[in-house]
Amino acid sequence: MNLNTVVGDHLLSSTDGNGKLCLLLSHDTAVYEPILCDLIGQLLKSPVAALGAVVVPPSASGSSSGDCSASMEHVVPANRCLLITTQKSSRMYAQFLTQFLKTHSSGHSELITVSVAEWAQGVLAGMSNADGFLSPFTPEFGNALLRHIQTEIDKFLSTTSSGLGTKETVAIENLTALLDMGLTPRELERLLTRLIRPAPPKSATGRIPRRLVLVGCHVGNNYTDPFASDLEPAWVHCLEFLKARSSLILEVRSLATGYTASVDGELSITEPQPISARKDTASVTRLFHYRCEAKRVMCYPPGTSNLVT
Repeated sequence: MNLNTVVGDHLLSSTDGNGKLCLLLSHDTAVYEPILCDLIGQLLKSPVAALGAVVVPPSASGSSSGDCSASMEHVVPANRCLLITTQKSSRMYAQFLTQFLKTHSSGHSELITVSVAEWAQGVLAGMSNADGFLSPFTPEFGNALLRHIQTEIDKFLSTTSSGLGTKETVAIENLTALLDMGLTPRELERLLTRLIRPAPPKSATGRIPRRLVLVGCHVGNNYTDPFASDLEPAWVHCLEFLKARSSLILEVRSLATGYTASVDGELSITEPQPISARKDTASVTRLFHYRCEAKRVMCYPPGTSNLVT
């Protein structure tokens, strides 16, 4: 079965006003980027309300009064995704998903990519030691990076309509890369808490768009990497904080029984116990072998496929 069959209903179900957090973790040498692409593609392809796209007046779009197009209304797609890439090229994701959108979305979906690496290269190229940035790992650089990310997120959210059926996704490719570039675990916690607990809607309709936050993180070999070890308890606490607030946790690992070219690794999918659930209700974890085929991720329960013997 494909990944959408396994997690689609959970991700696409409506929320109670707060955003859903989906956490992707990779261990050892496993990678989750193909899974991230698959999830974004399925979210953008998913059905929208009969209203389809939403017409937004120029005053709500942030257009300047001097722009000749500012007097015209424009259409905001009902399915929108902001992907903040921190490690791999944003062009790679765009090329992977653009054709997918052309084939499946019928104009109702939009993907916006923001590359942290490209922003950092521009900042580093134009600054000197006199600016107070001695390296991209200083607190000053981290503060500038955090402001940049918050600005891009605010810009994206400000142009999302609160109409019926509107769905917005904010995806951050790799938190570990942001940590390496100067952000602190506490700053990451605040950034994500702000996303999954959106402010009350300002529109007259009183509706809050359905929001999903996808976050990836490489935790290395059982937290023994220098940036995610017991020497950094704040980072380990941040990961536990994210797990506690996630409605879905996907973890990828290398095969426990060794290597085979038939599958790419093991995928565990956990639905943590909600805070409002009964005390005797335990979290549910499902285990699969997964394989990336073209632009899809296929999942096989252990023992049901001849790919692994």
